[in-house]
Amino acid sequence: MQNETIVEKQRIDKEASVFKKIPAIKVVFAESNEVMRRGVQAFLETEPDIELIGETDSTITAIKLTEELHPGVLLIDPMMSDMSLTEVKHIARRFPKTLIIVYSIDISETWILEALRSGIKGYVLKGSTADELLHAIREVAKGYHYLSRPFLELVIEFCVEKSHSGKSDPRGTLSTREKEVLLMVSRSLTSAEIGERLHISRRTVEKHVEVVRRKLGVVGSKTPLKHYILTLRSAEIRKKSRQLLIS
Repeated sequence: MQNETIVEKQRIDKEASVFKKIPAIKVVFAESNEVMRRGVQAFLETEPDIELIGETDSTITAIKLTEELHPGVLLIDPMMSDMSLTEVKHIARRFPKTLIIVYSIDISETWILEALRSGIKGYVLKGSTADELLHAIREVAKGYHYLSRPFLELVIEFCVEKSHSGKSDPRGTLSTREKEVLLMVSRSLTSAEIGERLHISRRTVEKHVEVVRRKLGVVGSKTPLKHYILTLRSAEIRKKSRQLLIS
């Protein structure tokens, strides 16, 4: 038992030393609900690679903190009383080096598309797990987009529809398993992690990815499949979204 405790301590110390070598992601959090704000603050402060440098319930203060502290990520609730989509877009233009994640219960198509067009990098739905929010912050800090599952699945459905356009493999849509693999790829899971979750081998996962790339017309592209999904033209996404909502 004592040896196991020593080994575990060594593992923790090793992980901590790795994080010390990596600059922490500086975050400012703007949220009008104090209970929500304190809850998020509590788990952000436990992460060694994330530093919460400011929090507020005011848009004006959020802008001031961003201007003075230069956070890498601004996590913001667009439903605050003095906030609007126009204001979020203004913040994105004014502080291009600060990456914005919208943290909201609003899943309206118009809002999300406008946010993405304005340069906002992430959209996390309130009610998501702490792990998902942490993952979103880390992904956005790397320069990637991150979308919570509801809208991400909408984009994937668009990709499936796109496979009928004549520009990609005409032999059919994605299978259920291929959709599962595609969703997990978009979540930044490795082939080994996907295989473990789906109870298939890593090589089988890689074969599924190859088929998905072919069906979506991205064979030979240097663009990772995940980023291909998230950089589709907003106008096309909106058109497909409307079709899905009507059907």
